[in-house]
Amino acid sequence: MIFGGVGQRPQTDALTRGVDIVVATPGRLLDLIGQGFVDLKHIEIFVLDEADRMLDMGFIHDVKKDASHASRTSAKRCSSAPPCHRRCQAGEQHP
Repeated sequence: MIFGGVGQRPQTDALTRGVDIVVATPGRLLDLIGQGFVDLKHIEIFVLDEADRMLDMGFIHDVKKDASHASRTSAKRCSSAPPCHRRCQAGEQHP
């Protein structure tokens, strides 16, 4: 699990050892991508769980940035699709 609000050292140590699955919050994932601990270019599947809730909370830019780091050939899924998927693609937030 990768999430903010706590020290990232245990998280980065686990990533350095190697992982098959990463579950992360959008902001911390972006931080770790920026620091070079995470590379999404070779992933096979990118899933946004509770993406509609993230959009409602104002994380549209983080969600779009995270998704943009995944390769174009990876399967991208939004757990609240299709309405959420359309909102994310359009860059919309829930009013």
